[in-house]
Amino acid sequence: MHDAASQSTKTKRSCLARESSSTSKPNRSAELSEASRYAHEAVQRASMVEAQVTSDIKAAGARTGANSNVTFVRDGKIVSTLDARLKTMKSLEEKIQRDMQAGLTAKDAADSIKDVLRYTYILEPSCYGRGVAATVQELLALGYRPVRIKNFWKTERGYTGINTVWKTSGGQDFEVQFHTPTTLKTKEANRPLYDRQRRIEPGSTEAVAIDRQIDLVWEGARANPPSMAGLPEVDRMFARAGALRLQEWNRD
Repeated sequence: MHDAASQSTKTKRSCLARESSSTSKPNRSAELSEASRYAHEAVQRASMVEAQVTSDIKAAGARTGANSNVTFVRDGKIVSTLDARLKTMKSLEEKIQRDMQAGLTAKDAADSIKDVLRYTYILEPSCYGRGVAATVQELLALGYRPVRIKNFWKTERGYTGINTVWKTSGGQDFEVQFHTPTTLKTKEANRPLYDRQRRIEPGSTEAVAIDRQIDLVWEGARANPPSMAGLPEVDRMFARAGALRLQEWNRD
């Protein structure tokens, strides 16, 4: 009698486990499918304006000495900063999935991604600040609207550079980063750490250890900052356009 009751209990648990498994799999599959759909739509929208924005980015840089097409080695291959101007589907899907797991809808997660289309300018340290200011002025003259600016040179540790978000007349967001040869090299050196960090639990012992490693790699770049002359005018240009600055962006 005891054996029969025990077997009955095991059978029920087994059935419940199968039921739970069969219920969770479609949900996970649906989540992946939704993330894929929104990622595909985001890439499609960005692709429609990419040629014009890329042309303008090159032209603006040519007039100010900001190089938008620098080559470097990544994973043993020679690539350029322009090669990565469109975020990959895989990267987008993973970002949307992470945000969905944090509670966002797939649409809200996709809408929050501002760097589906992104560019990097490289400036020499001696004329960095003025080069950023001149390039920002050129993008304004081309009709692009500044949305956000993060000057990481004002922070105390970790990643450094200036990250901006712009909007086309049709409403497509794109990111523009301003680096020196040293900060671009440092960013690439940290890339494996960033990739690992995105795949582990935030705040975990491993995550904290990786944060420290990243900070250490960035210390060299921070020890020799470029010329900042001209950057106050960049802040004023963004402020006049109603763009968010670093502190406001962090609260968003």
